[in-house]
Amino acid sequence: MRSRLVFAAVILGAASVSLACGGGDAGGSGGGGGFGNAGNFGGGGTGVIGFDGGAGMAGQANTGGFAGAINTGGAAGTAGAAGAAGGSGGFGTGGAATGGTGGVGGTGGVGGTGGVGGTGGSGGGCQPQCVGKQCGSDTCGGSCGSCGSGQTCTAAGLCACVPQCSGKVCGPDGCGGVCGTCLGGQSCSASGQCACVPVCSGKQCGSNGCGGTCGSCSSGQTCNSSGQCISTQQTVTLYATIDNTLLYSTTDPSAAYTVYPTGSISAGCSWLAGYYSNDWVCAASAIKFDTSALNGKTIISAKLRLHPYILPADYGTTYGVNAFAASWSGSAITFSNSPNMYTSFQVNVNPPTSTLPLEWTITNIVKQWASGAWVNNGLFVHDNDLNFPGYTAFRATSFDSSNTATGTYRPALVVTYQ
Repeated sequence: MRSRLVFAAVILGAASVSLACGGGDAGGSGGGGGFGNAGNFGGGGTGVIGFDGGAGMAGQANTGGFAGAINTGGAAGTAGAAGAAGGSGGFGTGGAATGGTGGVGGTGGVGGTGGVGGTGGSGGGCQPQCVGKQCGSDTCGGSCGSCGSGQTCTAAGLCACVPQCSGKVCGPDGCGGVCGTCLGGQSCSASGQCACVPVCSGKQCGSNGCGGTCGSCSSGQTCNSSGQCISTQQTVTLYATIDNTLLYSTTDPSAAYTVYPTGSISAGCSWLAGYYSNDWVCAASAIKFDTSALNGKTIISAKLRLHPYILPADYGTTYGVNAFAASWSGSAITFSNSPNMYTSFQVNVNPPTSTLPLEWTITNIVKQWASGAWVNNGLFVHDNDLNFPGYTAFRATSFDSSNTATGTYRPALVVTYQ
């Protein structure tokens, strides 16, 4: 008996896969359906039952990719062919036997449905972008790092120093730079402020360049341009420009009217006691100095200085100095026509006992001249006692005049002023 094997048709489940950018691999194809079993043979035997088609395999899940496409299930297996008709029964001995009815071939099993492809797993997620960065966003909701105190994060993701210059105009900014510079003559304080630097090295007084001073000078001093205290008091020696002797004599009345412009000058009286009469000679001096340079100045001191060369023999008197109240001329003044004198500020000294200079302190008189209160009409040097002493007395002193050969012995006015 012949038999015929019928195979079940095989249909593969086709897989259709779509990949997303950056996704995982696509799900695998579903497996093909299995073979159906052959039907039973008729007559000779029962046809083989077709196998059911196997289910398609599930697609594998991808990591991080988009979901894999669904695999189409495998096609159902083709039904098994009907079993062949049974062969005719052989003839038996003695009569023909009826062949048996061939069995009906079994129906081929339906192929199994292909399995659904597995869903692709999730992709790997956002990748932090921190290459070359110290700080700032990593573009994935995180940070690439943080900066230290006094630093800030730049747009490029780098930590940068923040200059600390609030309220400062100079000095370091904490980042290797400065908040500003000060002008010449100024220095930067610890608080970042420009402050003037006093300049007083080698100076005693005057401006320190910052609105203050390097010191002050004592009374009678002034500060010069170099910052040194110097005396504001200057002393000058003025020599007589005119000097005359004025005489009055009981033995020579004409002497009171005689001009004595040259020679020596004198002061004092000499008395001669006689048996029948007393004779006497009195001398005085008129001296003039040019004090125009002192006008407007503050007079500190002033002294009239005369050099005696003939000393008196009697000292029972004093010599006075007064200022003339009116003008006079050296070519015309005499004892009889001498002008009036101021009685204020008269100064008296004793007659000299040596040839050392004799001085009268006449500061107040010179102050009157310098201030303009009085016109400088010169000085009148005279004996204060014109009364006969009752005995012979030589009280007159002769002094060097402006005609003396020794210049420093001339009548002098020594003035200190400022």
